Amino acid sequence: QEMVTDDLKRWFDSGMERDGFPDVPDSGDERQQFFNQLAAGLSELTESDIEKAMGILPSVLPDSEHRLEFISSLDTVSGSDLPSQKKLLLGELTVDFLIAEENWESCIPRLDALICIAVESGNQVELSILFNYRGVCRYRMAMYPEARGDLEESLRLAEIIDSDRRRSHARINLGLVLREMGRLEQAASNYKVALELAKMLSDRRTLLSVYQNIGNIYKELGRWDAGRKALKSAVRLASELGDSLEECRANHNLGGLILEQGEDLEEAAEISRNVAEQAISIGALQLAARARSNLALAYVKLGNPEAAIEEAGKALSEAESNRDVYLLWRLNANLARAYKLQGEIESAETGFECTLEAFDELRKTLKTDRDRAEFQRNLQDLLSEYVSFSLEAKGVEIAYARLARSKSRVLLESHRYHDRDLETSDRILLESIRTELKNRPGSVILDYFADADSLKVFACTPETVTVHDVPMTLTGIDSRLDEFSTEINLFIASAEYRKARWEKDSEPPTALLELGRALLGPVLDRIAGYQHLIVVPQGNLHHIPWQALVVDDGKYLVETCTVSVVPASEFIVTVKPVKRDDSKKFVALRGSESELLNVDDELESLREIFGGSMIVHELDPEGRDRDVLRSLLSNAGVVHFVGHAEFDSSDPYSSALLLPGGGRLGLEELIEAGIDLSGVKLVTLAACETGRGAILTGDEVISIARGFILAGAGCTLVSLWKVADDASALLMQANYRAWNTGEPAPSALRTAILELLRKTRMHPYFFAPFQIVGLD
Repeated sequence: QEMVTDDLKRWFDSGMERDGFPDVPDSGDERQQFFNQLAAGLSELTESDIEKAMGILPSVLPDSEHRLEFISSLDTVSGSDLPSQKKLLLGELTVDFLIAEENWESCIPRLDALICIAVESGNQVELSILFNYRGVCRYRMAMYPEARGDLEESLRLAEIIDSDRRRSHARINLGLVLREMGRLEQAASNYKVALELAKMLSDRRTLLSVYQNIGNIYKELGRWDAGRKALKSAVRLASELGDSLEECRANHNLGGLILEQGEDLEEAAEISRNVAEQAISIGALQLAARARSNLALAYVKLGNPEAAIEEAGKALSEAESNRDVYLLWRLNANLARAYKLQGEIESAETGFECTLEAFDELRKTLKTDRDRAEFQRNLQDLLSEYVSFSLEAKGVEIAYARLARSKSRVLLESHRYHDRDLETSDRILLESIRTELKNRPGSVILDYFADADSLKVFACTPETVTVHDVPMTLTGIDSRLDEFSTEINLFIASAEYRKARWEKDSEPPTALLELGRALLGPVLDRIAGYQHLIVVPQGNLHHIPWQALVVDDGKYLVETCTVSVVPASEFIVTVKPVKRDDSKKFVALRGSESELLNVDDELESLREIFGGSMIVHELDPEGRDRDVLRSLLSNAGVVHFVGHAEFDSSDPYSSALLLPGGGRLGLEELIEAGIDLSGVKLVTLAACETGRGAILTGDEVISIARGFILAGAGCTLVSLWKVADDASALLMQANYRAWNTGEPAPSALRTAILELLRKTRMHPYFFAPFQIVGLD
């Protein structure tokens, strides 16, 4: 014990150099005494010396067990009667060790306590640091909105204390969070500011980090030249700093950018080859394997499958030994592509299967629905390749089954009430879909599949599956949707325009005529005679008002059949159906009323239809009614929301139903609240844009309706754009009158639309925004 004391005393007295740190004792008792004395010694230092020690200790105590024992000693010392600033510094040191252990959850309560100390002492410098810490921890826990709030507070405090260093750190971390939230432009803006701050501070290490991050952001935005410039700057800085590992990483990112751009494949191959060799020389084997994966993909794109197989094979053993599933799915994908080029069908099939298996394993490690859905966008191109390969090699039926399985995996796996095996074989899944269609007489599925800029549609009946080419490119479809959106925006922008066109005859919009011909024309013969069309869109097809598409005889589709939209063909066999129970209550949830006309009149008209079975509940803006709400919804057969909604295209998970007094009921809150809608046959979101969503992967649509689907609602009636109050009120009344006679939800909506169209052939703006998501 005396030796321990002397060694530590000499270290403190000599200026706390890294190389002079004493050996940690092996004995458990001696080791604990060592850490107790180390913590006590730290508490007696000046604040500036504590800060110096904070920069040293994490690197000289790399052993996990040692770190945890030292944290216990620090907790004992920090609980004593120390000045608040010392408590804050020692607390930050504890957080540093927990972060090194990636124990983010344990950091949060500690940071909460430290923030309270900093608030009480009025220490705004420490508050800026602590909010930055907490933002980083929440970012690593995938709590992105909360992380963003913390980092914005850190930035606000940095402005108050006028600290460029604190501004720089907050901006960099905000960029990380905003990137994960899909707000790439905002992330880039924060990195630009951080870049200038790092230059002002002559902080080359931070500058290197920012160049890496902003270069990768530019790659995602397709700003190839700006991305190249940033990553080349990162390479140069890393070389000047003598940091071989960071130089390798920057070159790896540069090679990946050039590879994705697809113009200089030989250059991308050369960079990846050099990175692999350099990474091996410095012992960075994982980075070398990832560089080889890029090199394999470059060879595939260059039409050299033999070289691609060789490079992927070299990296595969490294990935398998470390169980690096992030790398495994990329390597297997490149092997599958290479074998396909060689015409080795079975090897390609095995490669695709291994890719999907590794990808699923990786995705299941992610914590939130947001993370899983956003990460799955990485698989979009591969899924298109896999279905196209299956269509060529395995035939239409197997390709359709794989398409059905590939769509909306996150939603299906997260759904509280799926009751089928999600891992059944292709043949079993196909037969299950056909059986379900037989149980729904008159129903047919149209499942759309995008491959590059072309589009196909699979038509599935109880007897057969066929595939048809859509005679319009995805670019052409986007162009027609833009034309139609421009037309709709005229109605949305002007009450006078709406009034002038209300209940007036109107020719079908040209865009809907052309979209109808393209999307439905190829399958009109296949769907003839079917009364219910189940549409599975992909990509921007989710934004199409399907019921208003014009078929060849000049009629709107809704005039020929009922229409419902589902996220995947597999949805109809995996999600537990909700039985209709008319003895249950009709629950009307009342949200915000700002600028919303005739709310009381609308509710009164619904009461005339549902009488004593109707309950009106005003949602509490603070969420204090959650228990009451759960009780109401557990006895509801129909849930009707009247109020406003807000769709956030840049961060769809922040979309929300608006509550009285400025409150919000967000998508994430709905998902996390555990609300059980398994007995609710129909949820109607009679608000604007509740059906609008961001498409993350071509099939994972993030909209307000998603929360209600995940909670188990049988089907959801949503709107695609801001609706007209008069038309909405009339349509809802007609819809519920039809519903009350026993009509299924898609049929009741069709009856209501036809009732409006019988009065006049009005513009689709008034009747077409509403659609049913799910199945009755």
